[in-house]
Amino acid sequence: MYVSWNDFTRGQNIFLRYSTDNGLTWTNERQITATFVRNVQITGDKVTGAVYIAGMDEGGGGCGTTRANKLYRSTDGGNTWTNTYNGPTFIGPCRTASGYFATMYDNPAYWRHMGWGEPAAYNGVVSYVYAAKNGSDPGDVFYIRSTDMGVTFSAPFQLNSNTDPTKAQWEPNLSASDAGTLLATWYDEAPRVAASCQPSSPSTPCYQMHSRKSNDNGVTWLVDDTFSDVASPLPLQPNPGIVAIYVSDCDYSSSVINQHLVAWVDGRVTINGISQMDAFFDREPPGAGTPTPTPTPMSCSVSSAGCGGVVFTPPIDFTVNVSDPVDPATVQASDFTVNNIPSNLPPTLNNGNTTITFHYTTSPVTTRGLQTMHISAGAFNCGGGPVLEFTCMFFYYVPRPTPTPRRNPCPPPCPGCPPCPN
Repeated sequence: MYVSWNDFTRGQNIFLRYSTDNGLTWTNERQITATFVRNVQITGDKVTGAVYIAGMDEGGGGCGTTRANKLYRSTDGGNTWTNTYNGPTFIGPCRTASGYFATMYDNPAYWRHMGWGEPAAYNGVVSYVYAAKNGSDPGDVFYIRSTDMGVTFSAPFQLNSNTDPTKAQWEPNLSASDAGTLLATWYDEAPRVAASCQPSSPSTPCYQMHSRKSNDNGVTWLVDDTFSDVASPLPLQPNPGIVAIYVSDCDYSSSVINQHLVAWVDGRVTINGISQMDAFFDREPPGAGTPTPTPTPMSCSVSSAGCGGVVFTPPIDFTVNVSDPVDPATVQASDFTVNNIPSNLPPTLNNGNTTITFHYTTSPVTTRGLQTMHISAGAFNCGGGPVLEFTCMFFYYVPRPTPTPRRNPCPPPCPGCPPCPN
């Protein structure tokens, strides 16, 4: 577990700490930089074990000024760090500035953004997305790729397909899956119809989340496509305790198990006629897509309150919970086994098809000790996709019988002996 930050009380340098026990204890600080470089994002490579911090030289701030991407790498678990990459300068995305910070909207200056993106790494390949001003276009999203663990990078490749120089694309994020897929997502003004956007104009569509996916770890990319369901108006930041030009400062996406996970700020919800600044979320499967990406069913998972428990009577009914509603037509009694013995009676579905009870004529639990429940991957569909494999253990406890006291046998009677006790 790694945390990196800029310490603005100590030279604005980047520092890092890490934990090897899930956050219980933390190492002493590691100082990464000796001058101000913006700490953009941190990521790790599950295959090689390398850890990377993406930084940015912001060129003194402002609009129309230069930026430069930087990368710092550790190959010993975060103990020591090397600045492996210092990229060429480019003009940061912007329409105007508010003090030091560039902003993506003007009149008024709103939504600060300096071009920051997100790194991702998998199997020695390091990927990075960022935003830059492109001629008169206030912002486009670019991708660069390294095949030598962050020492050299490819020429920038533009991810967004909208080339209208009046419409901006900015604040990209990126995730890499264990399947070697990448998903880049950004804010895109493609649906904007008005000449400009104003905070809290609920009837004026301003931007929509767009994504682009690679199924080969960044070698090639599928087409640019919409990610969020609808276009959003520009949300209002009404809190006087928060910097007025904050909207979404930087987004961070991740890939967990079988999904790319993405969150963003959205203004579609209004309260008292004001577009709210809300967090929205969606997910995308990492598997191979079609030339034109379309929504793909998501896998779902199974759990049971009985996992790890103890039973004292052999059960004939077993209940499991499913993360998404089950398609009843795909569920069979034999989908569920206990000790490799399949259920032999029709299952019962409840709670909006998110609970399944499997039944047996005779309990499959016959021997004292550990018992195994199991559902194979793909046994049925839930949430529109195949179920993930489910295995869990429980214990059948058979109390030992209480011994019956036995009477002591009496010796044969003898002259002068006392009578035998009862």
